[in-house]
Amino acid sequence: MPLAYENQLIGVFLFGLGVATGRAAKSRPIQDAVSLLQQGPMDKPLGDLLLGNATRGCLIEFKRSRKTIDSENEKREGIARHIFSRAAVEVQDAATTGHLLCYPQPTLDGEIPLQMYPYFNSTQPMWKSFSTFANAYLLGQAGARATPFRTYINELLKLANASSGSGIIVTTDSKGQIVFQSVARLSDLKLTVSQHLGMTPPGASITQSIPPPSQGRGMRM
Repeated sequence: MPLAYENQLIGVFLFGLGVATGRAAKSRPIQDAVSLLQQGPMDKPLGDLLLGNATRGCLIEFKRSRKTIDSENEKREGIARHIFSRAAVEVQDAATTGHLLCYPQPTLDGEIPLQMYPYFNSTQPMWKSFSTFANAYLLGQAGARATPFRTYINELLKLANASSGSGIIVTTDSKGQIVFQSVARLSDLKLTVSQHLGMTPPGASITQSIPPPSQGRGMRM
């Protein structure tokens, strides 16, 4: 069975997260933000995908298969030496719970489950399916606590002598509209949540919003 490319995995992951978010939004406000880092300046120092909100954050590296994880060894070892010997305990915990590896485990019938592993220990999955991860993340039960996670992101940037990591965030406003927003610091996704209070964050500008449809039908996954 041919392996899916990393950008294909990221695409289906984001689509699935959008579906899960839409379902969750029917019963409670959703204030999450997403930034795609792959093949951008923040890919090498950070990873492929950054998720964040006021309480939780995740940094995810996607791989085509378990066999390709070795390409991360040098980076993982460098980060581990820096974080687990010098950083505060809560930042070490953020590295353990918020920095993840994601790769598929294809089945014989063609299904491609996405499993989530701790970035620094990829022997046992932390989340055995996309659905369990997505549901837990949207409930604030997956990922690292926001404040030490932002510190962890800043430590990765300093370790790589990288910039503060400006980028584009996809999030939602208080009315459920999808908003594309530029931010000055990817390490502080909490800034994007302030728009729910009717404020525009410093260093950010809303570039486009898409109103939700008045009626819609759910999707099964």
